[in-house]
Amino acid sequence: MNISGEWRHVILTLPDNYFFELMKNYLGRIQTPFNKHELVDKLASFLSQHNAEDKILNSLDQKERLILTSIEFISIPTAKNIYDFFIGEIPFIELCDTLKTLEEKLIIYSDTGVIFLSPLFADQVRTEVVNPGLLYKSEKIEPTSGEMIWLTDGVILSFLSFLIHQKDLIKSSGAFKKKAFNQIELLYPHLFIDKDGESRLTQIRRIIHNLRLVRIEGTSLIPRDDIWDNLKNLATGEGWLYMVAAATTESTSHLGNRITTIKRIIQTIPKDRGFYPDNLKKLIKALNSDHTLLDNSSVTDLIDDLIVLKVLLNREDGTITINPILDLENLNPNYGDINPVILQGNFDVTYKPWISIHDGYLIAIFCKLKKMDIYTELELTKESFIKGLTLSSSSKFIELLAKISGHAISDNVLLTLKEWEKETQKARHYEASILLVDEDKDFILKETGIIKDYIILNPSPGIYLINPKEYKQVQTLLESVDIYPIDKSHTPPTETETLPEYTDRPPLVIDWESKTNNIITSPENLEGYIRDISATKDEKDDLVKRIKRGIIFTKEQIQPGISKTDFSEAKGVNYQAKLRLIEVSLKASNNRLEINYVKDFKIHKELILPIKIEKIDDKKILHGQSLPDEEDFSIDIGKISLVRRVQTTLF
Repeated sequence: MNISGEWRHVILTLPDNYFFELMKNYLGRIQTPFNKHELVDKLASFLSQHNAEDKILNSLDQKERLILTSIEFISIPTAKNIYDFFIGEIPFIELCDTLKTLEEKLIIYSDTGVIFLSPLFADQVRTEVVNPGLLYKSEKIEPTSGEMIWLTDGVILSFLSFLIHQKDLIKSSGAFKKKAFNQIELLYPHLFIDKDGESRLTQIRRIIHNLRLVRIEGTSLIPRDDIWDNLKNLATGEGWLYMVAAATTESTSHLGNRITTIKRIIQTIPKDRGFYPDNLKKLIKALNSDHTLLDNSSVTDLIDDLIVLKVLLNREDGTITINPILDLENLNPNYGDINPVILQGNFDVTYKPWISIHDGYLIAIFCKLKKMDIYTELELTKESFIKGLTLSSSSKFIELLAKISGHAISDNVLLTLKEWEKETQKARHYEASILLVDEDKDFILKETGIIKDYIILNPSPGIYLINPKEYKQVQTLLESVDIYPIDKSHTPPTETETLPEYTDRPPLVIDWESKTNNIITSPENLEGYIRDISATKDEKDDLVKRIKRGIIFTKEQIQPGISKTDFSEAKGVNYQAKLRLIEVSLKASNNRLEINYVKDFKIHKELILPIKIEKIDDKKILHGQSLPDEEDFSIDIGKISLVRRVQTTLF
């Protein structure tokens, strides 16, 4: 137990009505005059003398322990966020009542609606009470051999080839046209035909759209060089995370946070544990960095998507586990084969399953997809080669092909490629920045060669065609040799496309085995002492409730006069009492009302924020917002069977 200055500050800054109710519960009637600091000192002394730490913590039931554990794992633990975290398993009224009890036990406190562990018991709660193994209950399992992950660099490269060597495949919305579906069925004979086929194709569409892999130009699709350059420079596991995250959402605005969340899921879930769906949802909420994953349906959708992607696997016993073969550090290994491409004499090119975007990108833009299976078959045609020349150079393609196939390109293939390239020289179109320099400046450029790597074409002396995206680098190089070209263009600069950034947060370190807690309800029969005191029936009933809730744990606390003296509940036919209680609650900012009423022969309970009373004819209508969803709520006061004022610092 830590009776610190921080704890004293927490108690002293409580609202006065709540402060004095706590003091009465533990110290009995408060004599006037009083000093708040002295009362806190007396409370500290009382807690120490009566071994309050053990008595209070040992009295916690399983629900209280689960809620305290959730507070440790929720980034912003408000009452509503805790309710959402438990997926509605705990009714909101019941949750608020439990939180109020934990407040009165001095275990938690609230600051502007956010709930914290009290410094008084925080250390002991974290070591003795917080029980993630119970909160994220899982079963020990024997890992299987796992299932093959279908989303690979090869699949994305095959779609790149398919998209840029065909025309008129995608609608302006990003959806595939019907003709695209027909061709996909032929080109992908296995990937999209089973029960998950439609979902996989939806995920591919999301990846293309969310990562902005291509842009529409007329009826053609053109790869975005900047994005593909980003992907080529990523490690295989990191690039795959971008694709997985993009496959699980329809929006790009939160993609970085989605990547962070998915990476933490993969790194946190052990391969020897199986989780039931509701417990897995809780765990994902605790790992979440994505504001779009706050409600239960969105978390369910994410789990479903990760199952389709084979990141998670369904087990026969109803649990869900991580795919045992998933290893971000060694994703899609090549098993020692350093040549990921096979080049055949008939101009066919084959990707091996471990092809990377870095190695396969140029192949995809120069070759047309024939069929995608475990091995991806492409063909180098005159039309596909000429298309590739509009996006890159033949020399880069030929050099790469020889390198990653492990064989020199045969003479007949080289001769054919040269003939095809000659055909393209007869008519050429360039999109470029034009640099014009006088003879003396042209001499400097020729002698230094300072911009030679950026020149698309030098059709005449002093005339240079430069890639617009690289002009800023060229300008810097020109200035280094005292050439300062005046910009005669009024075209706005081309914006560079980049992949979103994400935060690399560490996984949760969790003891997955559930702790066994010895719960002690009461060390002695405190209720027996109540019969001997002089008090009203209502006071005695209130004392019994306090004992059962664990906020009275010594006979010294059993005193008449510690019960609330204010008006907090009205029920039955006493209309005026209910009306008066509602009117009193409207004047206090931290009051909420529990409303009970009968509808369809059932008793319904609502916790509401009261807003106003409106008189309509001979009826008085209470208007408010139901919690936690803050939906409008109205009821005829005459139809309320019970109204209870809930005073707490939780709101």
